[in-house]
Amino acid sequence: MSEEDFFAAERCMNFIGSLKFCLRVIKIKNIFLTGQIRIGKSTLLNHTLEKINGKIDGFRTLRYYEENELKGFYMKGLCEQNQSKELAFIGHCLGENQLRAVSKTFDTYGVEILNNCLNKKVDLIVMDELGFLERNAKLFQNKVWEALDSHIPVFGVLKQKDASFLQSIRNRKDVELVLVTLENRNVMFETIMNKVRKAMMIKKV
Repeated sequence: MSEEDFFAAERCMNFIGSLKFCLRVIKIKNIFLTGQIRIGKSTLLNHTLEKINGKIDGFRTLRYYEENELKGFYMKGLCEQNQSKELAFIGHCLGENQLRAVSKTFDTYGVEILNNCLNKKVDLIVMDELGFLERNAKLFQNKVWEALDSHIPVFGVLKQKDASFLQSIRNRKDVELVLVTLENRNVMFETIMNKVRKAMMIKKV
């Protein structure tokens, strides 16, 4: 082997090594914020979305109040304008620290939102948030999995709960969990925004 061939082969091996590294990085296309309740996960997510360009869709979980009293939680599509909160309820408050899950909402409205995201081929799917209320909503869980498997990056919030559905997401090799704490929440914005932008760039490659 000539010296020229030797260096050509070396360059080829270096390129293959770099390619393998890039492929490992490319696998991380789904970013989830996690942390304690009311620590600022959704605030960071919303702040990030304000700075991201592209076609974005998905869902948010919002609190429902009557006369300043928390009555439950409902799901809202990011692109929904006129929505009936009553038909989007995912959990009713029964008392202090007690919630009755509405699995049907996840399996109908939730699936519809994610189907629209996949069919419209958006640039980013938002899931704020995934928790324990959907533990019996198998159609919704399958659709979440389909979205995570797709070429479209996902940016969301994952509750710190011991649930098999949530653990299955944590265990995915294409998922990165970003822990938000009281100490780091005010300095995490740039880091999170860069991670999401990189995930969106992967989609375009």
